[in-house]
Amino acid sequence: MKRAITIGMLFVAINCAGQDLHFSQIYNSALTLNPALTGLFIGDQRATINYKDQWRSIGNSFRTFAVSFDSGIFKKQMNHSYLGIGAHVFRDQAGDLNLANTRAQINLSGIVEVNRNQSLSAGVYVGYSQNSIDMTNAQWDSQYSGGQFDPNISSNENNINSDTWGNADVGVGLAWYYESGAATLSSYDAFRLKIGLSANHLNRAELKYSSSFAAEPERQYMKYILHMNSFVGVKNTNTSLNPSFAVSMQGPAMEILFGTIYRIRVKEASKYTGFVKEVAWGIGAHYRWNDAIIPAVFIEVDNFAVGISYDVNVSSLTTATNAQGGMEISIRFVNPNPFLYKRSVAVPSL
Repeated sequence: MKRAITIGMLFVAINCAGQDLHFSQIYNSALTLNPALTGLFIGDQRATINYKDQWRSIGNSFRTFAVSFDSGIFKKQMNHSYLGIGAHVFRDQAGDLNLANTRAQINLSGIVEVNRNQSLSAGVYVGYSQNSIDMTNAQWDSQYSGGQFDPNISSNENNINSDTWGNADVGVGLAWYYESGAATLSSYDAFRLKIGLSANHLNRAELKYSSSFAAEPERQYMKYILHMNSFVGVKNTNTSLNPSFAVSMQGPAMEILFGTIYRIRVKEASKYTGFVKEVAWGIGAHYRWNDAIIPAVFIEVDNFAVGISYDVNVSSLTTATNAQGGMEISIRFVNPNPFLYKRSVAVPSL
């Protein structure tokens, strides 16, 4: 079978039967998990950048980039409730044929304070996904001579074209938040727990990778994500544990990711001059079941947080990857300073 068609069919299979492309730092990529998390954080505005370079050791790797912004609005105008609004843009590109997916979506959520310690959130997203493939670098069986590829030999494939196609995307989610103790990131006598469930791709769009291929297009599987994030302060210390997990189910595929981050505040802000910034750092690891161990470090300085993690592959794919999974970087900005933020209603810190 022709090599390019084989590659195209492989990627169709990955997207139809496997998981959506996603990030390992689930604690730093809220809007990829659940639209109900929109606006659900300590602060008023949040901007996040995520980047992942995966499986570089086995060729032209997956490169995934996302940027998101969300905000809680009407906190003072609405009694014991407010709205969350946000936008999320995601792009992934892989392979010699530059198989790419670009997705943009708008999120809206409603957050209601049940009591001083609990809040409920419901969210929805509406977006558009555009896919493309570039056949310029395709290699065909007919172009091999004596076991060597010769680009000067005609492929005799005149009807195979580069293509771009797109589809709408819709999803919903719910989240529950519980808190006991103070609500700032400077507090270490608090306990916070956030649990959510989202349903993605409700419209089950058609996946058609090229008009050149006559195969019947497949429909995208719906994706369900159950996730948890928590903050467990160690009393009378400046340390905390931040356990989290996410279980994703899409068609016949399931992914389980869990772990924890150990966090310590190493410097307090100056209360008088403002020249000394609040600083915290963290270290920990997550495990993706039957796939990878993911060590991570991060640092927070006032409004900014930077996280770095690396997927160390431990599955049967290790033979090809030499245990090299992927580097992931996240940058987050929150305004006002989450170390000093004072809540008007119950909102989570993670």
